[in-house]
Amino acid sequence: MVFAAILVGNIVLTLLDANPENQITTFFADSSSKLALWFDGLFTPDDPKLALPINHGLAAVFWLVAAAIVARLLRALR
Repeated sequence: MVFAAILVGNIVLTLLDANPENQITTFFADSSSKLALWFDGLFTPDDPKLALPINHGLAAVFWLVAAAIVARLLRALR
C-alpha cells in the first residue's frame, strides 16, 4: 500500500504543478518511476501531463491488488 501511496503522491504533485526542483517532489518522481514497472509509458496520450496519471494510476491499482492478494494469502496461512 505504501507503493501505491507514493505513486498517487507523485500524481497529485504533478497535477498541482509542484516545483520539480523540490526534494519532496524529486523523491516522489524518482520513486514513482521505479514503482511504475511496465506501466510507465503504456499509454501515450497527446497531453504528456495526462500520461502520468493514467500510467502511474494503473500501477497504483496493481500494487493495491497485489497487497490485497498477499494479505489474503498471509491470513490463510495463519
